[in-house]
Amino acid sequence: VIAVSESVRDYILKNYPKTDAGKITVIHRGVDESVYPIGFTPSPEWLAKWKHETPTLEGRIPLLMPARLTRWKGQVDFLNLIARLIAAGRPVHGLIVGEPHPKKLAFLDELKQLAATLGITDHITFLGHRSDLREIMAVSSLVYSLSLDPEAFGRVSLEAMAVGKPVVAYNHGGVGEQLRVIFPDGLVPVGDVDAALTATLDVLDHGRLPSSIGPFTLKRMLDSTLGVYQSALAAPRG
Repeated sequence: VIAVSESVRDYILKNYPKTDAGKITVIHRGVDESVYPIGFTPSPEWLAKWKHETPTLEGRIPLLMPARLTRWKGQVDFLNLIARLIAAGRPVHGLIVGEPHPKKLAFLDELKQLAATLGITDHITFLGHRSDLREIMAVSSLVYSLSLDPEAFGRVSLEAMAVGKPVVAYNHGGVGEQLRVIFPDGLVPVGDVDAALTATLDVLDHGRLPSSIGPFTLKRMLDSTLGVYQSALAAPRG
């Protein structure tokens, strides 16, 4: 059995207690560093189009929340965080990438109403589904993973760190495993918006950035997976 994170391995052992732990191999998912290189810069054409599409970002610090619009993914916490940053005098602008399930469109309306209640409507842009997330991450100052339930792995946070962007994330699941290795400065307790505020201010003020993704590469994932197959083929039959 291949588990994509230690969290998934723990889940298997907890929910299937008869499982032989020795038959579970953890192989974290990996990112192709040629597609997500450190310091990636979008094309001049993309940058010109982006500037035209997002005039409200002029003079502001873009903070990105990329996730499907559903309650457990943490957009409510993100909006509250943006409100606290603005109250602290920081010229931030929240970017929310993602769309809701067709049966859950009411949640999008709820988020827009919350932004209005918090007085931050002019500091939030709902971008919907995007096929250029890599480019949007590259022009953002900070990326968030605020899922209230643990992610099995969470590739978007890894992609953000792969292009050299700091990530602030709740410390659980596969995302927590990534940041403990790559960018521990960004880890905060689950649901603690105050801690997320502190971590955000620390990152913005001190400019620390991820310099590599360590072991979380596509090559390592593929080599390790093939190694499991080879071991299985070489095992005695009977």
